[in-house]
Amino acid sequence: MSITDCLPYTVDVVNICDIRFIECTSFFSGHVRISDLGLAMEIPEGEMVRGRVGTVGYMAPEVIDNEKYTYGPDWFSLGCLIYEMIEGQAPFRARKEKVKREEVERRVKEDQEKYSSKFSDEAKAICQAVS
Repeated sequence: MSITDCLPYTVDVVNICDIRFIECTSFFSGHVRISDLGLAMEIPEGEMVRGRVGTVGYMAPEVIDNEKYTYGPDWFSLGCLIYEMIEGQAPFRARKEKVKREEVERRVKEDQEKYSSKFSDEAKAICQAVS
């Protein structure tokens, strides 16, 4: 089972809130496992939650703005994770860039991510579809 195979099932039951590259373990079989669900929570059907949890740069705009949400932030984090696996850096901060949290939050809310030639049309479409 791959990360994208398990998310549709998981998203029906649990809001993960914080999927980051560091929390995914790759196996020789080529599958990925999310290894830290410390911020996971159940959301009863039809309800929404609010809370600023997660890692800056992987938090969706609605989390940054402390708005109510359901599972959209999980998909946003997955898009960031896919982007980082292809590009080699997160979409809103360059590798080893020292930048304040507020600046990364501004970038998430206002800036369009940039896609290099490393992205196939399909990979780019996936990242854009979940952001």
